[in-house]
Amino acid sequence: MPNRIIISDTTILIAFENIDSLNLLEMLYEQIIVTPEVKDEFGDSLPSWIKVEEVSDKDKVNCWN
Repeated sequence: MPNRIIISDTTILIAFENIDSLNLLEMLYEQIIVTPEVKDEFGDSLPSWIKVEEVSDKDKVNCWN
């Protein structure tokens, strides 16, 4: 399976954390990228394989709203 990277929102991280299965995401994806806002909303410390990055194109942040 090729290495895959996903960009996640808080919902999936909280759902997997609630069932004590956050590690399953690491098995499926080499790396997960979240924004600082997602990290803050998650609340707990994130594992080292979840990378926190600022959005480089702020115009695209609101494209889903």
